Amino acid sequence: MEYSELTKSGGKIMSEAVQWVQLFAPAVTVALAIFALRVWYLQMLVKRRFEVAEQALICFARASDALRAIRSPMGYTSEQAAVQVADGMDPEQEALVRKWGVFRLRAINHADEYKDVRLNQILCELHISSVAAKAMGELFRIRHHVILSADMLAMGLV
Repeated sequence: MEYSELTKSGGKIMSEAVQWVQLFAPAVTVALAIFALRVWYLQMLVKRRFEVAEQALICFARASDALRAIRSPMGYTSEQAAVQVADGMDPEQEALVRKWGVFRLRAINHADEYKDVRLNQILCELHISSVAAKAMGELFRIRHHVILSADMLAMGLV
């Protein structure tokens, strides 16, 4: 084969290759765009899950610290003085209310820490798992038992 024949056949192959590339270029571009959008969507989902987990962890830590403060056995005179006692109570009952009402008062004072726990519980259920949501629900259950126990002690039922 002569050089001129090779260049003619090479030019023909090249022009066919260009036609094939031009034919498939839009399909490849669309496929890459769809793939990029899918990756972006997954990235946003994972980012949201991370944000919810971070927010839930902070909320859980604050509520856990508040529960620890409510249950603290240390009592302060100023706390006992702040406990409101109903008029007409006998001295023994008043002493019980002043002693154990401190826990109820602490629970009321730390109510802000529990404000966002229910919201975070719902977000955990939606974005993370039901196990994480149950852990947030446990905080409410334990807090309820602590407040109930304080009320029962103050009333002399225990």
